[in-house]
Amino acid sequence: MPDEQTSPPEEQTEATADENAEVTAEEQAETAVEESQQEQEQAPPPEMRTEDILRFAINLFAEQAWINMGIRANPATNETKTDLGQARLAIDALGALVQLTEGRLDPREVRELNNLLATLRLNYVERMAK
Repeated sequence: MPDEQTSPPEEQTEATADENAEVTAEEQAETAVEESQQEQEQAPPPEMRTEDILRFAINLFAEQAWINMGIRANPATNETKTDLGQARLAIDALGALVQLTEGRLDPREVRELNNLLATLRLNYVERMAK
């Protein structure tokens, strides 16, 4: 009869109980995360004012302009490419949105947006000259 080393039955039971406890704790954690995600999905989105959406859109167009001028890398691809046609479209769209902000946002913020627009336009002209 070969020498087999086996644990006594009590130790095997304890190991199994510990494994079950670990699995149960993991399952409980996963369930809690799933429930939390479901609650977040069911909760209404935070209230956004139109001015907030306008700021967000302006930032999106500005970021696209920087990317399309080849000044910033595209975060999706981590590549730098130049597409001045797309850059101009983003800058023009941003300009239209900035015009809408006058009288609707704080004058200091409108001034900052106009400065951003001027900076983008200057960079665009420099890129066109190359």
